[in-house]
Amino acid sequence: MSDMNNNNTINSFNKTEIIDFYVKKINQFGISHETVGWGSQESQQLRFEVLLRNLSIENKIILDIGCGLGDLVSFIKKCRTENFSYIGLELVPEFVRLAKDRYVGNNQVQFIEGDMEQLFSMNQSIDIVTLSGALNIRVDDNWSLMEKVLTRGFELCKECITVNFLTSYVDYSLNKNYHFQPEKIFAFAKSLSPHVNLIHDYPLYEFTVQIFKKIHLT
Repeated sequence: MSDMNNNNTINSFNKTEIIDFYVKKINQFGISHETVGWGSQESQQLRFEVLLRNLSIENKIILDIGCGLGDLVSFIKKCRTENFSYIGLELVPEFVRLAKDRYVGNNQVQFIEGDMEQLFSMNQSIDIVTLSGALNIRVDDNWSLMEKVLTRGFELCKECITVNFLTSYVDYSLNKNYHFQPEKIFAFAKSLSPHVNLIHDYPLYEFTVQIFKKIHLT
């Protein structure tokens, strides 16, 4: 268990704003990639491909923080394997309800309603922790939130935590979004582990960082 202060990871005002933002998206788009903020199904699939690059998913337990509608489940089943277990943690109650409805009867999949502070009370066995887009929205202190979530996610995982971020290398940005500097994220990741991948080679205005507990040489 981390000894960090886990109070105010996202304050109540930020939570209300985030929930209201996505409820409007649900009402506008229903179950869609647009509801969770992605421009197309193609970009969402590419994002997942990069997120899981070099990772073995077979028979692994995955914790997906900020899981939205659980789209990562469909991607893994279609493109990687059907032999995995999945826990989705999501702040927005309506997302959790819709995700449960999508995967009703699938015993490999469970969805938990809660914010990132819930990570500090988790004690499940987790192989891989994922965050896709979960740190994109601007809150009071994005850097502190990132540090807490990555540190706790790395503590929880047995193998790897893999996270994508909006990059600071952009032509424009929206006020609602927060863009991280890849160099600073890499430096922080290296403070957690010597085994870090920074992936910034794909045609989206973002990057992915994978932090491993250890590397298996073959």
